[in-house]
Amino acid sequence: MMTNLLRNACLALIPAGLVLTPLALHAADPSTALQEDFSSGKVPGGWRVAHGDFRVEEGALVLAEKPEDKHNGVLVIPRPNQNLGVSFDFRLDGAKALALSFDVKPGTPGRKGHLFRVVLRPDGFAILRDPDKGNPEIKRAMLAEVKTAFEAGKWYTLNVEHVGSEVIARVGEGHVAKASDPLLGLPKPGLRFVITGQSARIDNLKVRDILASTGR
Repeated sequence: MMTNLLRNACLALIPAGLVLTPLALHAADPSTALQEDFSSGKVPGGWRVAHGDFRVEEGALVLAEKPEDKHNGVLVIPRPNQNLGVSFDFRLDGAKALALSFDVKPGTPGRKGHLFRVVLRPDGFAILRDPDKGNPEIKRAMLAEVKTAFEAGKWYTLNVEHVGSEVIARVGEGHVAKASDPLLGLPKPGLRFVITGQSARIDNLKVRDILASTGR
């Protein structure tokens, strides 16, 4: 009982807006929040379809490859960031993979192209570091992987938190992937959704910047 009382007393001292995570104690900046439930029936303005077919149906974003593109479907959301949290509901409807992907900011010394991605597949999910387009010594690497079954047509929720060189990805309560790599902590111009095959859906997208220092 005493342990619970002390725990509750400590929690009561945590200011509103702070998020407790296994990485550290971080504050969310509400002024930079992005939330999208696709209730408008349209892909939001400013989002760019680089390849593939992206459309809103029944209040969710449908993602699919176009065979004629001969390329994964890619949707780009311009939103500069470095430390952030991302969550969204997802449903795999036959897709081989759905990824939340990040590029390195153009002009960043020592790194070029794609940076890392969280990949969702029917048999689980993983955190992958991408190879560097300007440095052949930096190769693709599997940083963390969780094996679990995602049933076709069933909704799940992914939560990702990226602070500095660390990334945590969670699906539900019991499935957690953790990764750390010094190459991940670089500024990014936005985020991307990458779809392999046909098709998948996402909904209730939320993006927030994380204040690495709790002094703000």
